[in-house]
Amino acid sequence: MNQSWTPVTETQLIQQIALEVTSLDADVHNLWKLIHLPNPELWQQHPWGDECCGFWVLATFGRHCVYFNDITQSYALGQFEHWGRIADYRAGVDSLNYLLDPLVNALTQENTDTSNA
Repeated sequence: MNQSWTPVTETQLIQQIALEVTSLDADVHNLWKLIHLPNPELWQQHPWGDECCGFWVLATFGRHCVYFNDITQSYALGQFEHWGRIADYRAGVDSLNYLLDPLVNALTQENTDTSNA
């Protein structure tokens, strides 16, 4: 285990997320309000999350989850088959806005395509 790394506490994470949310673009913020969990949940992810007892899941939609990797201090979008277990490991990005903006754009494009049909 990395000797300089210590797991983020739930309280620290909640404070960090609160700061992140204040800087979200309007459309991303609206999506966030729809998908975020009331409280972060520590989910398992083998093998990458084993070192830190899992990753903090912040939001879910369908079979996807937004999680925080406190080892790399990044946010990622993963998939899950069972609640409480992230099925895949993905490289993270340093902000929620950067992670969720492409999703908002895809949903907006899908909505535009549907309304033009």
